[in-house]
Amino acid sequence: MILNFYNNSGDIRQLNKDLTAVKLNVSAQITYQVSIQDPSFVLNYDAALINANYVYVAEWQRYYYINNKTMIDGNRIQIDCHIDVLMSYKNEILNSDCIASRSASNTNPYIVDDLVGDEGTFTTTYQRSSITPFNNTGSYLLTVAGK
Repeated sequence: MILNFYNNSGDIRQLNKDLTAVKLNVSAQITYQVSIQDPSFVLNYDAALINANYVYVAEWQRYYYINNKTMIDGNRIQIDCHIDVLMSYKNEILNSDCIASRSASNTNPYIVDDLVGDEGTFTTTYQRSSITPFNNTGSYLLTVAGK
């Protein structure tokens, strides 16, 4: 099995990862019984792989986070992984039709979002009036909404 090792310096919640190649075309074996979602690989030790935190398995066409690295002996290392479903199914996600109820990148100021505060969505303007429309017995607040 051929693996490509990377460093992901971006947020794991991003669809498009910020990957830097560490070592490409590394030959590895899977451990006895593995799941496609959480595989473990055994390969020859290479010091460059110690800093890798991300791997692509070409045969399965899937991307994985590296959860753990265990030295088996002085010559081999075991890499335990967990699938990154965002990158593994990136094309399917991008080609799907959906209606998003919330968006961080394409917001609409006219749709109420209870999970986001109002800060920055309204402006307050104070202006003095040259006339006194009310008597001087107290304070009054005039609120005008709209553009």
